[in-house]
Amino acid sequence: MLAEPYVHETFRKLRESMSEEDLLTKKELSLNVKGIAFSAFINANARVQASALLARLFGFEAPQKSLSVSGVMMVPVQRSVDKWEEEAVNSQAQLLAEVRS
Repeated sequence: MLAEPYVHETFRKLRESMSEEDLLTKKELSLNVKGIAFSAFINANARVQASALLARLFGFEAPQKSLSVSGVMMVPVQRSVDKWEEEAVNSQAQLLAEVRS
């Protein structure tokens, strides 16, 4: 009975008439994806992809920020070591703040 063209057409019309909110809620999607991510019967690749989708849905992704830092701060010959140390500490604090934001 479910394979009948009339049934397929009726379901298609029903789906098209529903609003997106009624069709699938974020909660339902999350539960479905979570079921895939933690199922022992699903292959590993699908579970990893489902876990990545869950991370995006809930905002658990790491920030995509590229830092172009050489990691080396040269000691200038003309200035004092104390002045260089102060600049180095300030530079490291700024880098740390950028990474955490």
